[in-house]
Amino acid sequence: ARAVDAEMPDLQPSGLCMKLFDPKSKGLLWHRHLNPVWMLIHVGLQAEFMWKDRNDDPDEVVPIASGDVLLFGGPSNHLLHRPANLMPGTMPKGLKMKQGYLKLMVT
Repeated sequence: ARAVDAEMPDLQPSGLCMKLFDPKSKGLLWHRHLNPVWMLIHVGLQAEFMWKDRNDDPDEVVPIASGDVLLFGGPSNHLLHRPANLMPGTMPKGLKMKQGYLKLMVT
């Protein structure tokens, strides 16, 4: 990542957090991480990833699908963000896991 964007931090991960969201879930509430997060790996149902700098800013939205990776670094490490709008019926064929969205967060 640093070869493309010099502002990306040197990746030396020290942990992994996993969370499974049920398809009926609306996702997480808006939050920001206090400790650096290097990447989020998305597995399962398609969803939307929303972010903004401040509570009163308009929402920015990007669709995410199974296998997508979001890289964080520099100012983006402190953005408010949330996964939202899980889309039933979008699980990749052959994926052997419970229906939902599995978030793998590398710290």
